[in-house]
Amino acid sequence: MRCAMPRLLPGTSPETDLYALTDDELSLGRPAVEVAKALLDSGIKILQYRERKKGRADAQECMELRSLTREASACFIVNDHVDIAILCEADGVHVGQEDLPVEAVRRLVGPDMIIGLSTHSPAAGPRSRGLRR
Repeated sequence: MRCAMPRLLPGTSPETDLYALTDDELSLGRPAVEVAKALLDSGIKILQYRERKKGRADAQECMELRSLTREASACFIVNDHVDIAILCEADGVHVGQEDLPVEAVRRLVGPDMIIGLSTHSPAAGPRSRGLRR
């Protein structure tokens, strides 16, 4: 089952105004799963796994977060790690300007997975426009 949120069309917005990220640096020592449970219990409908200090996404942790987000009918997005996103059947993957090109990510994840791309300046915007089907 994919996330309950409808795919967004140009000019529309999600049915939520909050997009939450996990982040070891900001979680006051609490595990990502504990933080995610609290976020989902509060009504978050988009959760991004973004644990940069770990260096490498934790596949087991992502599998557990995927289970929690499914139970909560929330979207689950994995930061940077396309392979982990595919493995845990995430709803999306978020990549940076220095990661795989969006076109390559799309070939790997197929037509249905959400792809997010970091943009840090107006010049990076044109590269992100091709993300929508």
